Amino acid sequence: MTAFLEAINLRKTFLDPTRSTLLALDGLSLLVAEGEFLAIVGPSGCGKSTLLRLLAGLERPISGQVRLRGQPLTAPRREIGFVFQRANLMPWRTVLDNIALPLIVSRSGQTRQAQAKAREWVTLVGLEGFAHAYPAQLSGGMQQRVALARALIHEPTLLLLDEPFGALDALTRERMNSELLNIWDRRRVTVVMVTHSISEALFLADRVLVMAPRPGRVRAEFAVPLARPRDRALITEPEFVQLVRAVRAEISDV
Repeated sequence: MTAFLEAINLRKTFLDPTRSTLLALDGLSLLVAEGEFLAIVGPSGCGKSTLLRLLAGLERPISGQVRLRGQPLTAPRREIGFVFQRANLMPWRTVLDNIALPLIVSRSGQTRQAQAKAREWVTLVGLEGFAHAYPAQLSGGMQQRVALARALIHEPTLLLLDEPFGALDALTRERMNSELLNIWDRRRVTVVMVTHSISEALFLADRVLVMAPRPGRVRAEFAVPLARPRDRALITEPEFVQLVRAVRAEISDV
């Protein structure tokens, strides 16, 4: 595999409340190909979110290196989009203004162009009629659509997703999965997604990595040989069910 994104022997520590050193990641390595959709699963506390922050350049490892397009990544870059577990929208800004914010911040004096681009994304994420609504007027799923559009409006080459649909009800989460796949099919941005849902990981991804308990490292890797485009009927197919069982066995056997 030619690496678009590469983590090389990452080691990361934190101080716990007693000021003791906590080893979060130890010798973790991975490769992500350009245009690939990679999902990462594992037990709670295994360092999945920590890994994602390192891949975003938001934090630095104690040792090891992250490389993007072959170059060391030591700080956040504009070509990286990040969607957190919560939408984190600005409550005083409308849907349109929240989506446009990255362009407004980075392109001073071009607010009109930024809002025109934001209107395109309002349509892409299915929020027609809500462009001038405020976050408090939106459901949780709609807020996450705004967050997704905001992360993608500046056309990043890498999109990092940290359990973005974990707080949603089951039906809304399924709709958001399908929405995410539709956007990915159109844009083919490279995606790394952390999730606690095995079925979500397998439904969305080309490949799934299973992390071991802390200190985090890659325990197993599963290719997802399921044809695209995908729809929800896939989750009842024997091949899908077998993959779910195999991934669950790796997570349970710790």
